[in-house]
Amino acid sequence: MKNNKYNLKHKTNLLRKTICILFLGAFLNSFVFSWYQVETNYTYISDPVASVSHSPISIDGNAALDAFCSGKGTDGLSWDTAHVIEDLEIDAGGVGCGMDIRNTDRFLIIRRCTIINSGNERYLVAVVSYRLGDSGIFLDSVKNVKITECDVNYNFYGIALKDGSYNIISDNIVSNNRRGGICTDNSNYNIISDNKAMNDSNAGISLSYFSNYNTISGNIVLHNGEHGIWLVFDCCNNIISGNNASHNEDFGIKLCYSDNNTLSGNNASYNDLYGIFLRYSVNNTLSGNYASYNSPYGIGLSEESDNNEVYQNIVCYNEQGNINDLGSDNDIHDNDDCTGAATDGVIPGYPFVWMLGFILFGLTVSLYVVLKRRKNNP
Repeated sequence: MKNNKYNLKHKTNLLRKTICILFLGAFLNSFVFSWYQVETNYTYISDPVASVSHSPISIDGNAALDAFCSGKGTDGLSWDTAHVIEDLEIDAGGVGCGMDIRNTDRFLIIRRCTIINSGNERYLVAVVSYRLGDSGIFLDSVKNVKITECDVNYNFYGIALKDGSYNIISDNIVSNNRRGGICTDNSNYNIISDNKAMNDSNAGISLSYFSNYNTISGNIVLHNGEHGIWLVFDCCNNIISGNNASHNEDFGIKLCYSDNNTLSGNNASYNDLYGIFLRYSVNNTLSGNYASYNSPYGIGLSEESDNNEVYQNIVCYNEQGNINDLGSDNDIHDNDDCTGAATDGVIPGYPFVWMLGFILFGLTVSLYVVLKRRKNNP
């Protein structure tokens, strides 16, 4: 009888501990998922990093750039000896650019600069003109420039690149600009990565007019007035990967008249229109994207968007449907609508987050087993 009471008590204690472990694992899983949601959907507000107030900068040509950066021991002939413009705070006064650099191919790093108040409100009525020259930072016909760790906010355009190639725009905060965040025009072989482009009135990141062979990756593009990421007018052979283009007022990612692009691993969710939308765009590849909770559809292919391949995307819980194909000869296969055996409507995407939660749960159980064994074997 005594052994039976001991066994019952032991089983009860074990059951209680197991329930506690399950609750702890569920809590950790929920915490990690909630952290991910907050981390990727916040509105980032940073303190200015600049230390020196400076008037707007205008540089035209290598000689002018060399002169501006003289006395710093750099020649701009390689990344190792690149010219540097850093730690400046520029208020453009509502006219023109904060920083205007043209016709250079020197290696130049622009970093930790804060630029505000470029452009002129009267140009808002002339949308067709696309006045990229009214930007926080404007690069015209330049190569080998890296813009990094800058705050470019409350301008007409944030960072604009025209007729440029082999430039890098990374790790910047580009927000609350009145026309667009990061924009290119006729620019090739550039990298736009790991930026935060949010609350811009048009598109957070846009490529236009023959901008080809660019890479857009790892950017957070949220809460923009129209599109998150937008390719328009013959922007071809670009790679768009690993971006979070969510919570935008129109499209998460939109391609217009743009062919042969690769879209992979992007999160395009909770947008007011489509998550990913192709208009008159052919031969594009869409794979491994998460396009859910959009209205009306997750992925849309309009008329004359033909010969595209759409596969292995997670496309769930969109208001009117998940994939809307109005084109022809599109290859749409192996997409997950969260109704099959693989998910059964339970795991809504972000698979790596859930995996992390399960790993934490497993670690919790392992820790319990180890402590139990130590207790039993002092």
